[in-house]
Amino acid sequence: MACYSQVAWRVGTCEKTRKADALNILVTGGAGYIGAMLVPKLLADGHKVTVLDTMWFGDGHLPKDNGNLLILKGDVRFEDCYRAG
Repeated sequence: MACYSQVAWRVGTCEKTRKADALNILVTGGAGYIGAMLVPKLLADGHKVTVLDTMWFGDGHLPKDNGNLLILKGDVRFEDCYRAG
């Protein structure tokens, strides 16, 4: 959890990211509470975000029409959920 807080703090204090500075960011559990706060901010700052979540509690807060967001339904404990074939 400290890792997410650190990222949120850094993103929250920087100016809008230039396209050349955009990062590819993986947020595990991105449909949960932390993701609800972090993912929209990362997208607004111009980053490409991949969310990996079981979606047990839904994904209602995640934007559906953002080209910089990839949503993967799966469990981080099971490699076949996220490894490219």
